[in-house]
Amino acid sequence: MHAKEDIPSRLTHFTEISEIGEEGTKVPLNTYTRLEVISGEAGQSIGYAKRPLLFRISIGKKYLTNILLHAESGRFTAATPLVSREYVSSSERGESFVREVSYDAYDFPLFLVGSQNGGVASFSITIDTDETSDTSITAISLGAVTKALNTVAPGSGVVTALTADSTAQVASEIDQAAGKASSTSVREKSDFDVKLSEGAQLLLRVRGPELETNELNADKVLGEWTIRFSQAQPSIFSDVKCAENIGERCAAVDGSSIEPALAAYQQAISDPGTVLSYELIDKIGNVGTISAFLSQQEWWADGLSALASSDPGYGQFCRSIRKAVGSIGLNDLDGRIIATSFANSGVVDDDAMTGLLESSDCKYQ
Repeated sequence: MHAKEDIPSRLTHFTEISEIGEEGTKVPLNTYTRLEVISGEAGQSIGYAKRPLLFRISIGKKYLTNILLHAESGRFTAATPLVSREYVSSSERGESFVREVSYDAYDFPLFLVGSQNGGVASFSITIDTDETSDTSITAISLGAVTKALNTVAPGSGVVTALTADSTAQVASEIDQAAGKASSTSVREKSDFDVKLSEGAQLLLRVRGPELETNELNADKVLGEWTIRFSQAQPSIFSDVKCAENIGERCAAVDGSSIEPALAAYQQAISDPGTVLSYELIDKIGNVGTISAFLSQQEWWADGLSALASSDPGYGQFCRSIRKAVGSIGLNDLDGRIIATSFANSGVVDDDAMTGLLESSDCKYQ
């Protein structure tokens, strides 16, 4: 992949950020996507070099470099370590090298591209590098920290208001772990935005010293990564995708005569049990599904009772479902899928099922 020649790279001492010539996937508002961080050309071969024994005996040294990518869009927040290097040289610990380079990362959750931030994803690259004579801190593994935090953090396959705080906290703790690892003699930060509807892809190239003892040098390429977003999809309950290149709406993939939103709706409602058992929160000892979330709403019990009365209010019941679903960060299509799936779940009698399925407030529009 090559950067566009007419777009100047954004340079700092350790990083270069440029836009890739090939057009990326365009993601319109009210659809879902996920961040993808893809490794490109490998970094240059970097050897190991020890400090002379006399220096090691006379004074211990620790050299640290941590490079993090931070991403944010709406409720979605993530921090991803790209490079972590530590070199300890002391009479107590001898010579210790720790080097970590992250490669492909696809396991980010889906998030809704909303209008509140104009469909923009904001990024920052943070580089902390430090030389210290304090060798009491044990070697840090940001990869291990990230894995541990993501294991215990509440989360699911999609970012909602129920998980946004916890994912933001995890990202903050990863960032703090990098900061705690060094006293931040040098901190370099680059901020940039990506407009998802324009399908931009960015190339990030990270440089650093060949030897940890030259921590302020940037004479070697440690690695490069493409920052992009996955093909848009209209619903979290379906694997139907939008066309790879779209305008302001979710357009049909070539060869399909059905717009993706309708196709996703039809696919999802064919299995109402799967929709209603979708896990909004998945934490050890605490599972919260779509069905459980709805049953906790203040209006739920009265709404169910009304469905069996002489004034059932089918449309109002479905509007309440869609409003509740929208309040946690899912789109209206998913709200209608959930409403239709509930109607087909067997919880209500045949009259209520028919009334719900026929209501324009419940079905696909």
